[in-house]
Amino acid sequence: MHPSVFAPPHRVLTFGIIVAVSLVGFEAMAVATILPTAARELDGLGAYGWAFSAFMLANLVGTMAAGQTADERDARLPLLLAATSMCLGLAVAATARHWPVLLVGRALQGLGGGALITLAYLGIRRGYPEGLRPRMMAIVSSSWVLPSLLGPVAAGALAERASWRWVFALLLPLALITVALMLPAMGRLPAPGRRSARGRLGFTVLLAVALAVLLASLEVPSAWTLPAVLACLALAAVFATRILPPGTLRLARGLPSGLVFRTLLSFVFFGAEAFVPLGLSLLRGYSPTAGGLVLTAASLSWVAGSWTQARLDERRGPGTRQARMVGGLLLVAFGIVVMATAMIARSLPGFLSPMGWALAGLGMGLAYPTTSVLVLDRAAPGEEGWISSSLNLMENVGIALGAGFAGAVYGLTRGLELAPALGIGITFATVLAAFPPGLLAAFRAQEGSPGKGA
Repeated sequence: MHPSVFAPPHRVLTFGIIVAVSLVGFEAMAVATILPTAARELDGLGAYGWAFSAFMLANLVGTMAAGQTADERDARLPLLLAATSMCLGLAVAATARHWPVLLVGRALQGLGGGALITLAYLGIRRGYPEGLRPRMMAIVSSSWVLPSLLGPVAAGALAERASWRWVFALLLPLALITVALMLPAMGRLPAPGRRSARGRLGFTVLLAVALAVLLASLEVPSAWTLPAVLACLALAAVFATRILPPGTLRLARGLPSGLVFRTLLSFVFFGAEAFVPLGLSLLRGYSPTAGGLVLTAASLSWVAGSWTQARLDERRGPGTRQARMVGGLLLVAFGIVVMATAMIARSLPGFLSPMGWALAGLGMGLAYPTTSVLVLDRAAPGEEGWISSSLNLMENVGIALGAGFAGAVYGLTRGLELAPALGIGITFATVLAAFPPGLLAAFRAQEGSPGKGA
């Protein structure tokens, strides 16, 4: 019988992680709900996907900066820097009068958000014994319950009755509370076992720039688009090899394939999520509040799936992790197909869209925390920050590329003046392209020696 994560030795850290993840959850759920409204007001629909891509590209830098700093010294410094960036980004977005300015705010939010999640993973890996980590991953997922219930509804109501700007402004106090609660917990983590390899942060910045140029190239179709995309992908691969564990890009078994699976899973789910409120608004006439409730349903089913995977891990052991990853990805893909079909085909019952998206959330609950535990358990002593940041970085690459490619495709369909239903359908089909390689990565993720990174 494992001790409780709320036992005295772990209590402060547990509450600190819960508050930090809740902040990120409120930011994600509330902002996703009001972005269609903000985009219409600021004339940003043509670059709608960049609201997510800017956040995630900056997230890459925050992720690696936090991990490298935490491996080299105290984890409290990256926490303070993360909170500062988050607060500044919220203030910029709340006062933005033009869409590009709001994108700058989103980038600053991403910088801070990436660091916060990396520090949460670091705390789980460094602050808990192996037997408690699956349960902590379930608690991390449960930390999204309150944001999922209150975030979309409150954000939708604010957008309808006051202004979407209040959503950003009202998140500022929560960021300050996060620092007050999490700072003592970060100071009590065990010291890193050895110094982190330097230079990864610089290559992470270069990776983010390469991905940004790639996504920008997709926005301006021309004869140079394909060469530019291929060149950016080649550069991104070179930079990634200097950041990630050996063998990641060649799908080596074990930890590297687990990282790639996280990228592809995120590409599929979060790339689709970026367009769920927009699609429901355009094709089904959903209000911001109603669209937010659909996101809430998926978040709650995600939590249910997460606790299910924790119980399976406790009862049947690590040998079932690969099956949970495969099954979770299958549920995600099936749920997106159901949701998108019901959204586009108005002859189908409207409730099928929320139901399909809830199925996708259940799949994420099974696969997402399982991947986290599988990867973090294989981190060598002294490299917990690096592996935590690599996990979060690969997730954010998937989100940025998923939202970016989907946004570029959607922008192209608008430029071609295709019917809205056809444009949304093509957009969802784009993110499902990552499903087959995701299955391959899942089948290669189970094997491998802990701590080797290859």
